[in-house]
Amino acid sequence: MKKSLLFIFFSGAFGINAQSNVITLDLSSPTNPTEMIVNEDKGNWVETYSSDFSWIEFDLFGVTHLRSGMGWGSSYWDGFTYCTSGDNTNYSSSSSSNGWIANQWGCMPGGGIKTDDFGYVLKDENGKVEVEKGNPYLIAYWGYFGDTVEEPCLEVMFMDGESYQPVGVYIANHPWPYYGNMNGDGFAKPFTKEGDMFKLTIHGKDENGEYTGISVDHILAEFKDGELIQSADWEWVDLSSLGAVASLYFTMESTDADPMFGPNTAVYFCMDKLQVKPVDVNALPTVPAALTGTAEEKTINISWIASEAAQGIKGYNVYLNGELNAFVENATEYLFENLTPETVYNIDVQAVASDNSLSDKASVVLTTKTVVMVGLNETEKETSITYNKNSRKIIIITNNAGEISIYSVNGKNVLSKFIEAGTEEINISDISTGMYIVRFGNMSQSIIR
Repeated sequence: MKKSLLFIFFSGAFGINAQSNVITLDLSSPTNPTEMIVNEDKGNWVETYSSDFSWIEFDLFGVTHLRSGMGWGSSYWDGFTYCTSGDNTNYSSSSSSNGWIANQWGCMPGGGIKTDDFGYVLKDENGKVEVEKGNPYLIAYWGYFGDTVEEPCLEVMFMDGESYQPVGVYIANHPWPYYGNMNGDGFAKPFTKEGDMFKLTIHGKDENGEYTGISVDHILAEFKDGELIQSADWEWVDLSSLGAVASLYFTMESTDADPMFGPNTAVYFCMDKLQVKPVDVNALPTVPAALTGTAEEKTINISWIASEAAQGIKGYNVYLNGELNAFVENATEYLFENLTPETVYNIDVQAVASDNSLSDKASVVLTTKTVVMVGLNETEKETSITYNKNSRKIIIITNNAGEISIYSVNGKNVLSKFIEAGTEEINISDISTGMYIVRFGNMSQSIIR
């Protein structure tokens, strides 16, 4: 079978990629304790309920374990623990979670990440990470009561006291919330409503132990467009936008939550092969990569691959014909509007780091299309429909009153509204992202939310 390989050369208790100085968390070589003994029948670390270790160390990397020191007589744990089970069985019913306490040591992919003898992560021909039952991984349980930025329940620190630039990490769903999101489990309700969501957020902390203000969200489960979407595979989460950090901490969020007691969803996830690299404090932000665009008659939509910087990326300067047009935050795309048809435009994008240092500019030249009007009926001649991607509003200018409707690509009507002649703006920020068809009279226009 053909493989796609990610290079991770192991050295001691962590891996070093010789070409890019990437350091990878290696769970097979613990340093404190020096041996991870697991229960043969369940595959969990035998010290999971012991408060003797508030940190588990794997050379450079230290992960929190029962940081509060309260194991409640070997009946409670939180933070991270080490497991080799790979069990992805459903132990719950719609009315009970009783089966999970004794069987909370699995992961939905069915095992830890599989590598070859040289440390390469193995993937199948479809890009799916291969797993092996018995390979180690970390399970995280978020003890959110008393969780603070100063002493978070789930934290990864670098034991040499230096700051590092996170590269990314593999995250997988834990079976308890996975099946709870599907069927309910006595505490959690199944995800059946549009917008139901369970997510993990990864935050950076600086050398003073303060939140850097930059975080990365990873959606673990989401009910969207009429179906529940959640992965049973190991998924790579890009952390390069966090910039230089002294530590990482993790929080979770569920739409199924009690305002007083917190999430009803079981707040677990699985983690493996966190990667970081040493910080080059003098390096400028990397240039935005793969800048491309699509030109229409009066609009150009551009996109690019995110830049990296030791200090983190604040945003991007977007230039049109040499003039600053916009500053873009928390996005890697932008829509130019009200342009002139049949016109050449020079576009530049420049990354801005958190310390205001600037990257070199990425550039692209695009030409707007020629206006073509063929076979229009009276309604179409007197009506225009545009979509402002930045404000998330559909703008209709028409001399005709009538009903405007928005449909998903599978034909589901998501919004209908009667409008009068004139100018009407319809805010669709509450509609899920995706492609939609806007219809008014005999006109139809596709948009991407």
